[in-house]
Amino acid sequence: MQRGPVAVGWYTPDEWARVKAVATDPEVFEDPFQELEAMATDALRDLRNVGVVPVKVLISAGRRRKESPA
Repeated sequence: MQRGPVAVGWYTPDEWARVKAVATDPEVFEDPFQELEAMATDALRDLRNVGVVPVKVLISAGRRRKESPA
């Protein structure tokens, strides 16, 4: 059964480093980048295997925004 497209966040090595640099819990992030890439590639394959069409969307760390209280 074919399903519609699903956006999947995708990082470049540089963006991954930027995200980790501002994270409050960088120790839980995959390291090195190749570990993240392998895990994400496996996840894309799994999605395709069940009929989902994953679409890579590049994530840009950009500037960290000041968060307002909830």
